[in-house]
Amino acid sequence: MSKYQSATTNCIHSMCRRNGLNVEEIYGKSKVLLKTYREVCWAASARAEELCSAETFACGGQLSTALTYLAEFAPDTKREIFEDRTQSLFETRWLTELVEDAMCRVHRFFRDGELYYRILHLCYFDTFVYSALYAGASAGLPRMGSGAV
Repeated sequence: MSKYQSATTNCIHSMCRRNGLNVEEIYGKSKVLLKTYREVCWAASARAEELCSAETFACGGQLSTALTYLAEFAPDTKREIFEDRTQSLFETRWLTELVEDAMCRVHRFFRDGELYYRILHLCYFDTFVYSALYAGASAGLPRMGSGAV
């Protein structure tokens, strides 16, 4: 482990101890969250496109006409379904914004934040999925052996 990794790891462990948090539990939950982020974003995008196209197709291709129809003339059940689907999309967007905000905070982290941001971005946010070793090497982290990254 390089001196930079060691210093960052010590800093993270210290912050967790001060706040009474279990480091391993945080790493595990963070990894699960980051792995599902990409899938959630693609699914939300598809749901949004489906929602818009279904309603606009039914109303002649105009989104404003579709929204007016739903607000004024649609049966209550159809309006409720649309509202539930729209609310779900907004909740998903809010949760993805939390992840994006966390990534900005990683980038601003005072100890190699930009480096760790690049590694996380390559592993979890890029178009292609890269291994941690490849992402670390691409981000400029020296390879220290099999457990370095």
